[in-house]
Amino acid sequence: MARNPDLWPGLPHGWAWECGLLALCLLLALNAWGSSSEPDGGPPLVRTELPTTTPEASDAISEQEVVGIYADGFSASWVSESPSDGTVCIIPEQAQGWCERHEVDRTDHLVRVRGLQPGTRYTYWLMSGGRRADTLQGNPEALTTLSLPPGRHLVDVVLLNDIHIGEVCSGQLVGLGDISIPACSAIPNGVQPGDYSSRMFLGAAHDIRALAPALVLVNGDLTNAGAYTDMVEARSLIEGLGIPWAVSRGNHDRAGQGGAGEAEFCGPTLDCYTTVFRPGSDARMQPVAAEVGNIRFLLLDSDNGGLGDLRDAGQQRWLAQQLADHPRNRTFILLHHPPSAYSNLTMFPPENGVPPAKGSGWLRDLIAQHPQVVGVFSGHTHRNLLGYDDATGRVPWVETGALKNYPAGYNVLRIYEGGYLREFHRADCDDGFCRRWASITRHENFGSSASYMLGELRARAFTYIDDCDQRTPAQPSMPWRVGGDSGQDTAGCGKRTDLFP
Repeated sequence: MARNPDLWPGLPHGWAWECGLLALCLLLALNAWGSSSEPDGGPPLVRTELPTTTPEASDAISEQEVVGIYADGFSASWVSESPSDGTVCIIPEQAQGWCERHEVDRTDHLVRVRGLQPGTRYTYWLMSGGRRADTLQGNPEALTTLSLPPGRHLVDVVLLNDIHIGEVCSGQLVGLGDISIPACSAIPNGVQPGDYSSRMFLGAAHDIRALAPALVLVNGDLTNAGAYTDMVEARSLIEGLGIPWAVSRGNHDRAGQGGAGEAEFCGPTLDCYTTVFRPGSDARMQPVAAEVGNIRFLLLDSDNGGLGDLRDAGQQRWLAQQLADHPRNRTFILLHHPPSAYSNLTMFPPENGVPPAKGSGWLRDLIAQHPQVVGVFSGHTHRNLLGYDDATGRVPWVETGALKNYPAGYNVLRIYEGGYLREFHRADCDDGFCRRWASITRHENFGSSASYMLGELRARAFTYIDDCDQRTPAQPSMPWRVGGDSGQDTAGCGKRTDLFP
């Protein structure tokens, strides 16, 4: 073995060098068996043997939930009554199990398990202080990792929405002057009311940079009230990722909200979104196309004075032409307001997305004519939901949860030659704020956020196969439920597709 002096400066040559290197390798191997560094630079991960008996459940552990499921593992969160370790025990169906201690001295736990096999079922325990979290709807006793689509991995794209830069009251449904109904969520000490949304973005930004996706898409509600300074801050945060990006407009980004002083920056219509994100444009609606290789993302402007609306003739012509011009390019359609009938029926209040009379029927009929469309993604409701439309067959119509408050996360689309994975990840912060804020805002909407916003696992974790005669997963997710399993209904799907050469 030849020594590279640039890689190993100061080590001896010859026989002593070889023995020293061998001893070093053995030491590293032995150390790796007991522990390894967390990929995010956290405390060392310590692997231990599985207890011989199932540990008792503890009432001192609460808010336990599986946050996301991936092809190589899963993430989970829980709260312990006092500072303790964050340990996960994993038990494969026909193999020896093990435990992993990821954290110490925490009360808000967020753990990511890696190194599991795709498409495999695992039993698991979430544990602190030698006791396990009880099994709940959001914390099923077993889960199935995502199956990989056929072919090579091509690219990763991050999708996030509802960042609400400039918001000062989280959880408000009705505002009556200085009175909020329900009351604003209590912000942890040391954080100013206008800072929590940007801190959540920065928490996600750390992980997004490490992932190094090819593209970041922000699907509406970039700001809380369309103010010029908030638009500038939102753009600065997005550009600060150092990754190509594209955005859509949400109802909170609508024109006409600012005070008279904003006309100096945003013109007489006070359209600060256009001023900051589409400078030079005089169009009322602002669609945009983004590409990664031969994969296309078409972002629509669904806002019409705060209401969901797709009836603008110019934007309709634009989308029809985009699809007609690129029939062999895998295409994702994004818009802030959910347009599917299933979404509009199950959201609260109903018909708060894009109802049929305001253009969702047009979009459905257009997609039905273009098989290159493989997904429609929306925000607005702050929840995760998976639906379908009979007219568009197996195309998933997906709602994705908010970043600025619970479920406090972002999404990754991992795109392969023969399909893609949809993943959900929770934002994390070095100082623990993101975890605490997710726990606090989990109780918003009169306590209903935990069941309404997180969504069933199949809504947050599914595999989509291009060459398939059936829906993958087969069933839409149920609103107000967080249980179930990931979307694994891929039996009968083809091995390769020639739809996207």
